[in-house]
Amino acid sequence: MTRRRLGWALLAMLVMLIPAGLFFLAATETGLRSLVALPGRLSNGQLTIQSASGSQFGRLRLQGIRYADGVDTVLIEAMELTWNPARLPNRELLIPSVQVTGVRALLGESGQETVLAPFTLPFRLMIDKITVDRITLLSAQEEIWTNGQAVIDHLSLQGSTLEVAELSLISETLRIVARGQLRNTADYPLHANLETDLQPAGFTAIAGQATLTGPLNALAIEAETRSPFPVHLKGQLDQLLAATRWQARLQAPALALAAIHPDWPDQRLT
Repeated sequence: MTRRRLGWALLAMLVMLIPAGLFFLAATETGLRSLVALPGRLSNGQLTIQSASGSQFGRLRLQGIRYADGVDTVLIEAMELTWNPARLPNRELLIPSVQVTGVRALLGESGQETVLAPFTLPFRLMIDKITVDRITLLSAQEEIWTNGQAVIDHLSLQGSTLEVAELSLISETLRIVARGQLRNTADYPLHANLETDLQPAGFTAIAGQATLTGPLNALAIEAETRSPFPVHLKGQLDQLLAATRWQARLQAPALALAAIHPDWPDQRLT
């Protein structure tokens, strides 16, 4: 059974790393050494940090981050974050920036279903900007995405609601911009709007938008393309966290083959 749990691994990593630093509010070498060791203890060795430097009152740099759950493995060269403790008395944690470089993710296979437990934060987490550079994704040791970049603007997690003002995924051939909300309740309902631009080598660019709604294991998808010709898609993605299945229906007034690739026949299918 093929599993794709990268997004949850990274989210778990981010949520665990930031609160970990708040346990130690003294900028000492002892505090930094404790910070390095704490994630491994909390995660039973799934999340480890090689070294930490900087000030826990402002800018903190973590190096050699590794997440491995027996199925997927994520390696991060470095993560640098700044945080502002001024709002902690109001149960708010403000992080102006998180910068991540050198991410290598190896996606594996699992025969077990992942059950996401509901959770609620006792404070409000606000991150102004997250940038991730040099992303490489591998499946079965083959690269499926390389030299990618991700940017998140204005992420907020309060109670059981995660909101993202804008998430951009960018590479040489792909650009996806997403905005939406996810609730960390029993079935993890999602509402997201996506804009996509795909430029496969030798083919005409494909541009469109999509909406995803519903619980993560039963997502309804509705999408439309603007180019190279209008296409409407309506479908459903089932069991996203297990043996993923999908079904969809396409509607298009006409398909012009030459509009997809200049070497294809000048033929229209209606």
